[in-house]
Amino acid sequence: MKFAITSTSFIITMLFIVSFMSIDACMDAGGVWSNWGLNCQGASENFIPQYKRKVPAFWFFVLVLSGGVALIVNKIVPAAKP
Repeated sequence: MKFAITSTSFIITMLFIVSFMSIDACMDAGGVWSNWGLNCQGASENFIPQYKRKVPAFWFFVLVLSGGVALIVNKIVPAAKP
């Protein structure tokens, strides 16, 4: 159960960060976001969504931050006792 809670917190945090960064990139490009940052309308035609960019620093940031949250959740949730 502890593994499921930790994994879920990692995935939710990762999706939240990617969505937030995609929305921010869309708004910086002058567009209007929809579908939790997956669509950007009104931005310039050469706009690439954040989640489609191949920037290692961005994905490293996402993984480290999500891993940190998962580690904190792992420390907080008590281990199951037989």
